[in-house]
Amino acid sequence: MRSFSISHLLGLAIVALVLVACASSPKWLTEANSDTQSQFITVGSGTSKESALQDALANLANRLIVNVQAQTITNNQKRADGEVLQTFDITGTSRSEHFSFINPTVLNTTTHNNATYVQVAVDKARFFKQINAIVDKKLTTALDYEFDNKVSIISRGLQIWPELPKIEAYLNLLAMYQPVGKIKQAKLDNLKRDFLEAIADTKMKVVISPNDNIRQLGIGQSLTQRINSMGFSEQANDELTLLVVGPTVQSFRAEPFTVTKLAGQSVLFFNGQKVMTKPITVTKYERSAAMSLASAKASFIDALFTEDL
Repeated sequence: MRSFSISHLLGLAIVALVLVACASSPKWLTEANSDTQSQFITVGSGTSKESALQDALANLANRLIVNVQAQTITNNQKRADGEVLQTFDITGTSRSEHFSFINPTVLNTTTHNNATYVQVAVDKARFFKQINAIVDKKLTTALDYEFDNKVSIISRGLQIWPELPKIEAYLNLLAMYQPVGKIKQAKLDNLKRDFLEAIADTKMKVVISPNDNIRQLGIGQSLTQRINSMGFSEQANDELTLLVVGPTVQSFRAEPFTVTKLAGQSVLFFNGQKVMTKPITVTKYERSAAMSLASAKASFIDALFTEDL
């Protein structure tokens, strides 16, 4: 996995300036942003044309969603008409930001001192089609709530809250390029407003089933901190109770990874009446046991709220 940061981009810019000084650099390599109405234009470098292409796409991912640490996987699929559909999948730092740049076009190539530089075009319409699909998957159910039903509002708000920064990042990106992004932003803002108003008039209690795994993982403390940070009232008459059952913990080595699996259940009550029961199972693969356990714990807490596990 390679990290593409601002320093990386600055390094590429410096190399480009050196090439200019040598009077051997093409104009396209030093242009800050040459996007067109229908295409993103990006540049990259590598030891080969393929690695330079992957670097260019990672640089584009950095530009579109900040702080993406990317791993590129190339897939080729031959369609019935004979055309080869080439997809470059970029997976982000948290392994949740995912972009597919379909059939990127290499516009220009140059080499200098055993390094290859490419200029690449990515179709905007294809790219934003997948971004809209990601947003719709996360928001369609969440935005379908009863406006005068506090339980409905709170449950939908809790559902999106763990992923809210990511969803808003996608929507901000959409809004910059497509009017539909602003429409979806407005709908999400309405849910956020209704949710914050509802929890300001509701107190929330977390009940953890006593077991050694809960104590060792520190789930109760982490969960309470998250709930307290949301803005629930301590004096309200209405009460939301989250009962966490489990989790059981399984961990084993599957080289080169440690696999950790947590399984449990969440039960939600409103003023003593059960309103939701949900089984939860999360499985994480990491290179160290500590990272695997920490990742599984974080995902388990997220899954207590989110609908898609």
